[in-house]
Amino acid sequence: TTVKMLTLLRKELRLELRSRETLVGVVMYMVSTVYVCYLNFKELDAVATWNALLWIIVLFTSFQAMARTFRHEPQRVQLYLYTLVSPEQLILAKLVFNALFMGVLSLLALGCLVLFLGDAVLAAANMGAFVTGLVVGAMALGAGLTLISGIAVKTGNNVGLTAVLAFPVLIPVLLVLRDITFSALQAQAFAEIVGKLGLLGGITVLILGLSYLLFPYLWRE
Repeated sequence: TTVKMLTLLRKELRLELRSRETLVGVVMYMVSTVYVCYLNFKELDAVATWNALLWIIVLFTSFQAMARTFRHEPQRVQLYLYTLVSPEQLILAKLVFNALFMGVLSLLALGCLVLFLGDAVLAAANMGAFVTGLVVGAMALGAGLTLISGIAVKTGNNVGLTAVLAFPVLIPVLLVLRDITFSALQAQAFAEIVGKLGLLGGITVLILGLSYLLFPYLWRE
């Protein structure tokens, strides 16, 4: 099982590197969004606004990145995988890869925002708690959008359906994430944010459990 999971993760990485234009497109989308914010704000020191912009950028970047989860595999490849691995192994590999991928993209989004809009809001922040909340939150968004992308593909690659399904799933995650990072930017101690991180972890586990249980029924279709 471990060997199969590692093989699936390597497959996902190779597919991502092979379709470099998609990866570059996601990064350029992020950078251009931050640059548009820069053109409007020049420099931003309002904590609430800076925090909101960060999550708007991460959210829409995650939509762009996760939309290709099942679409960059030809039908014949999916049929071949059907004979080799279980649907549970396949969805777990995609969840892990997309979570890690979104964690990296979230750090890149943070770097772009600091580069263009400055780091004044980070001067007094609890950076350990802030980065932890940012990365874990982005991973939760990636996990949630993985299952939703699979559902959308089975209904004819309907991008609009992805947004409709994602809205009720991701709103609770975003509300918790906003509070975590805002509290960290207000220099609250890590111990005071642990409860919110635990709530975020619980939501993420629920999403993972639903993905593990529901994906086999999707794959059979």
